[in-house]
Amino acid sequence: TENYKLMEDLNFKNEGRDILITNTYTGVLDGGNHTITNLNIQDGNTGLIKSLSGSLKNISITNYQQIVYNGNYAGIISVISNRKAEINNVHVKNAKLELGNSVEVSAGILVGKSVGGKIQNCSVTYGEIITTSEVKNIVVGGIIGNSSDTVIRNSFVSDINLQITKATKT
Repeated sequence: TENYKLMEDLNFKNEGRDILITNTYTGVLDGGNHTITNLNIQDGNTGLIKSLSGSLKNISITNYQQIVYNGNYAGIISVISNRKAEINNVHVKNAKLELGNSVEVSAGILVGKSVGGKIQNCSVTYGEIITTSEVKNIVVGGIIGNSSDTVIRNSFVSDINLQITKATKT
């Protein structure tokens, strides 16, 4: 995977699926302290980045919406897949995850599921995670939905609204 650095803010209003990173990303994506706005993802199993084994840093993401039906992971990054992955100085504001018709879902505004890796100097503010139809088993969190062997430092969540009304096990 290549390394990239944003040189300006990006607005993804009315963009389609072509903006998604649907393979494992192993490079460095440096936001250059810019902002990505208006991401609207309607896909069963991927956020902006499906799987991160590299680095995401120095970026803000505003007005993020993801609708997940019949999927397993919900979040800007669906899965952190190893200990080498790092998220640093990433800030999310105004995010909504809408979940339904799934057997099992791990949902976090920043990361759906993390197996290793490091998250530091990050924040999530004004987020919402809701179920609109049945989800049999759900694990939710503001930064990470489901985590094992992950280090989180100097990060916070505020003003998160959880509306989990149609889950049989939480």
